[in-house]
Amino acid sequence: MSDTRELLPVLLSEKSRKIKGSIYNRMQVDFAYNSNHIEGSRLTHDQTRYIYETRTIDGTVPVNDVFEAANHFN
Repeated sequence: MSDTRELLPVLLSEKSRKIKGSIYNRMQVDFAYNSNHIEGSRLTHDQTRYIYETRTIDGTVPVNDVFEAANHFN
């Protein structure tokens, strides 16, 4: 007998508990990075993750790229 879990309740639980390093966290960062990269963003994956986790950015990066990433998470 297999033990199956539904993904949606897991993601919603992780989102509400704001668990860093969770599946929800990883999906948000990966989706934002890839989506914005297709649109021409020059942020690295780590910079995108940093924006998601702290709502700030460290270093010199294009302002529009930061706004696009931050708006994605809102």
